[in-house]
Amino acid sequence: MLPSILPLAGGGAFTAAAVAAAAARELLPLACAVPASRPAGARRPRGAPGPAAPAPAAPAAAAPPAAGPLLARGGRGAARALLAAAARTAAAASTQARSGGAFAPRRGCMSEACRYSRMSTATSPAASPAEAVFAAVAAARRGDANPRLLTPLARAAAGHAARGELTPAQLRDACCAFQELGFFDAHLKSAMAKAIAPAVARFSPCELAEALRAFGAAQHYDYELLAAAAGYLRAKADQFDAQGLAKVLWTFGRCGYTDEALTGLMHDVAEKLAGSCDSTSLADVVAAGAAMGWADRTLADLVGDYAASNIGAFDGAALARLMAGLAAVGYDDAELAAAAAGRACDLLDAAALAPRQLAQLLRALADQARHHAGLVARTHALLASGAFLDALPPRDLHSLLDALCALGAAHGPGVAAAAARLERMAPAL
Repeated sequence: MLPSILPLAGGGAFTAAAVAAAAARELLPLACAVPASRPAGARRPRGAPGPAAPAPAAPAAAAPPAAGPLLARGGRGAARALLAAAARTAAAASTQARSGGAFAPRRGCMSEACRYSRMSTATSPAASPAEAVFAAVAAARRGDANPRLLTPLARAAAGHAARGELTPAQLRDACCAFQELGFFDAHLKSAMAKAIAPAVARFSPCELAEALRAFGAAQHYDYELLAAAAGYLRAKADQFDAQGLAKVLWTFGRCGYTDEALTGLMHDVAEKLAGSCDSTSLADVVAAGAAMGWADRTLADLVGDYAASNIGAFDGAALARLMAGLAAVGYDDAELAAAAAGRACDLLDAAALAPRQLAQLLRALADQARHHAGLVARTHALLASGAFLDALPPRDLHSLLDALCALGAAHGPGVAAAAARLERMAPAL
C-alpha cells in the first residue's frame, strides 16, 4: 500500500489531505474486512485472558504485506495507526525529495501555499526556507493577496532571513513576491534588508538588481543596504547589463540615496542603454537622473531617438515616470510630448492608465507647457466620474487640478465637481 502513496510525496503538489485520502481508500476496505474480536463497546476485564488463538486455516490469498500482520493483530486500531504511519512516511519522502534541489516554482502549483494558509503561529511548525519562498512566489503568480495566507509566510520568511538561512536567490524571490503582492510590511522589509546588506558579495548582479527594485517599489530606505549596494555597484558596474543598472539606479533615486560615485556611472548607463534599450529601463534611468539632479547628453539623445519612435512600448507606469523625469531635469521636446499624450489617450481608452499615473503625466506636460486637446477632454470626462475621484488620493487630485489650471483647462462640470471634493478633503492635504 505505501508504494502507491509515496508518489504523492515526491512533487510540489503534496498535501497531508491527499495522503490521508489515498491511504483511506486502500485501508478502509481492509479494516472493515477484519472481524471484530469482541462485541462492539465491550471491554475485556483487567487481568482476564485474551481470546484463544484461532485454529490454523487453509491457505488463502495473501494479504497486502504492509497491512496484513498489523490488521490481524489490531483490527481497526491498527488500521488507524497504519494510516498515520503512511502520512508520516509520505511527509518524510516529500522532505527528502525537496532537499535534493531548489524549488522550481510552477504556475498553478498552489498546494504548498494552500497548506500554509491554514498555518497557526501557535501550533504549526515554521515553514522551511524553500517552502516559504516557494509558496510566496506561487501566491504572487496567482495574485492571491489573502492575509491569512501571507501573514504566516511573511513571518516564516523574515525568521529564516534573520537567521541567515535564505540563499541570495531565495531572498530575491521573497522580496519580489511580497512586494508584488503589496505585503512588503516594515518588519519583513527590515529583516530582508538586514539579511542582504552583509551578504551582497554573494549576490549576482541580476539578483541584487531585482531585490533592490523591490525595496525601491516599496520606498523602503535602509542606509546600510543602499550603502552596501552602492559599493557593490562601484566595484562591479561592468558586470551589470543596462536593465540591471537601471533598476539599481532607480531604487537609489526612489529612496533618495545620493552618492557622488553614482553620478559617474550614469553616463555608462546611458551608453549601455543606447546599445540595448527598452521602455522600462529608459524610464527608470530618467527617473533616477531626475531624483539625483543629473542629466546627460547621451541620455537626452537616446530619449529623443528611442522614446518618440517606440512610444507604443511604454505602459502607463513607464510613461508617467519617463515624462515626470524629463520635466524634472528641464528636458523639453514637442514631438515627444505629443507622442506621450497620444499614447496616454490610447491607454485611457483601453482602461490601462491608472488615475495616479494620469495625474503624474498631466503634471509633467503642464511643466513643459504642452497642451493636448484629446488628453484634456478625456480627463474632464473622467473627473465627472465618482469612481475616478474615489481612486485619487487628495494630493494627486490637487496635482491634477493644478496641472489643468496651468494648461488653461480648469473649466467644466467635471473640474467643478473635483474642486468641490478637494475642498472637502482639505484637512487631508
